[in-house]
Amino acid sequence: MNGKKRGISFTFLLIISYVFFIALAGLSLLILNLIASQVTMNMIKVPDYYAIINSPSLADGNYSKLEKYVNNGYLEVLDENANVIYKTDGVKKSNIYTLDKLEFIDSYGETNSEYYRAETVTCEDGSEQYVLTKFEEINTTIDEESEADSAEMEYITNPIGVIILNSDYEIQYSSVALENDILTKDEISYILDSSENRDNVIKYKFNDKDNNQRYILIHSNPPSGRTWNRVQTAYNLVNPVFVIVIIGLIIVFALFMTRRVSKPIALLTNGMEKFADGNMNERISYRGNKEFEQICDTFNGMAEKLKEAENAKVKMEEDKRQMLADISHDLKTPITVIQGYSRAVADNVVPSDKRQSYLNAIVLKADQLADLINQFFEYSKLDHPLFTLSKEQDDICEYFREYLAFKYEEISLKGYEMDINIPDEKIITSFDKMQLKRVFENIINNTLKHNSSGTCIYVSLNASADMDRIAIRIGDNGVGIPKELRERIFEPFSVGNESRTSGQGTGLGMTIAKKIVEAHGGTISLIDNAEIKTLYEITLPV
Repeated sequence: MNGKKRGISFTFLLIISYVFFIALAGLSLLILNLIASQVTMNMIKVPDYYAIINSPSLADGNYSKLEKYVNNGYLEVLDENANVIYKTDGVKKSNIYTLDKLEFIDSYGETNSEYYRAETVTCEDGSEQYVLTKFEEINTTIDEESEADSAEMEYITNPIGVIILNSDYEIQYSSVALENDILTKDEISYILDSSENRDNVIKYKFNDKDNNQRYILIHSNPPSGRTWNRVQTAYNLVNPVFVIVIIGLIIVFALFMTRRVSKPIALLTNGMEKFADGNMNERISYRGNKEFEQICDTFNGMAEKLKEAENAKVKMEEDKRQMLADISHDLKTPITVIQGYSRAVADNVVPSDKRQSYLNAIVLKADQLADLINQFFEYSKLDHPLFTLSKEQDDICEYFREYLAFKYEEISLKGYEMDINIPDEKIITSFDKMQLKRVFENIINNTLKHNSSGTCIYVSLNASADMDRIAIRIGDNGVGIPKELRERIFEPFSVGNESRTSGQGTGLGMTIAKKIVEAHGGTISLIDNAEIKTLYEITLPV
């Protein structure tokens, strides 16, 4: 489950969605402004000055071909003396120009050009004067050594003259050389407030194909108040339309994210409801964002563990009932014999020559009963929370040799052989001598109970290569342990049918051994070996 390829992170999805949302919002604003600009251009209809002055028809004298570049206006071409030599067909207005008048018309695209700007000044006596300032705009390059095409241009604007007029347009002061001492309103109308102009005019000085100096005047009618209102309306619509677009994007974004979140939540809710109703097999299958996949996988893992816990609980209940039945059976058999034999002796119904054998049987069963009760006590004591080992540091090899020497006479008298392999060097570790002896006793006593004389008992002790653990092996080449019993040998009350009916075991010996070994931080297991039919391996930390 942890090795599968997961979907993209929900956090990453949020970031990508947010960036996409911002990009769409910005694109929407740009498109709306472009639309408003296009609408403005269509309404105002500004002449294409660049196309006009760069057209070959200008120098060739084919002025009529330039009309297509003029929107809502007209063209005039003047000679070097400011006389009109061409005018757009259909224009009835006849304009008269002088060289002074041309000076007040702004130029287009000229390097080092001159132009005027005007302002109205109110005098102390309430009369008005007009102040005309002449400027010179010079184009210079910052890097004079660079080529003209790549040079960075710098524009410097300098005032080079002033003309002061009274309200009748008479020149009161001038630092600019003019032909006349008085200017007409028509002459300076091009630099006065736009409200006084009937149209906007831009001039461009050029030479025709015969190298004659010419002026082209590009007239464009100023937009009407209604046109400006429409332009203003177009731009005023940008903000509300943009707000509507943003609201729409927010709704789409919210719906998209809600759908990505609601599906796994619905699956989780449905799975939990079914699980709460007792469907322990309910699992959630979801493929999507990594975080939700992890939540669903966690739910599935929790459900699996709860199912295992429920199965373990059921098994524990069954084991509990079986344990009570086994305890009752194990206690009932010797008690029944003791009751029967003791009652017979007490009632004097036993012949005198059999009286001793009855008493011997009572003692034997009483010993078995005491052994059973002791086993039950040891088992319950190991499960008590206050149980602790009494460990001490000692040589485990020497301790194991001493135990086998103590046990050797009993093993030998019963006709068993021993094969012992214990190293001579010391291995110092911490262990509970009494409890570890109980482990060895339980294993070897099982061998003595269930095998016949002539069986060889194998014993070995070895340390791991890094000396952090030791392995103790105890086994025999006897009849072995049945397969069905090997699988549950360390479970409580696990004995063969013959052992239980014969009263030779409670099935607690190996369970007690396992608890003691695990209390030492070790493990105990049955391992397979072709020659040694039964082989226990105990590992303990050093």
